[in-house]
Amino acid sequence: MHNKKGTIIKVSMNHYGYDKDNDILTLPYYYFSFYLDSLKE
Repeated sequence: MHNKKGTIIKVSMNHYGYDKDNDILTLPYYYFSFYLDSLKE
């Protein structure tokens, strides 16, 4: 069994940034659609 660690993506109204200790990327609510579009490319 594999336990692959991946980045968690969280959406927030007020906070954003990257927590490298926990591998969590927090995106602002208004930016989330742009982020999803960038994943398609």
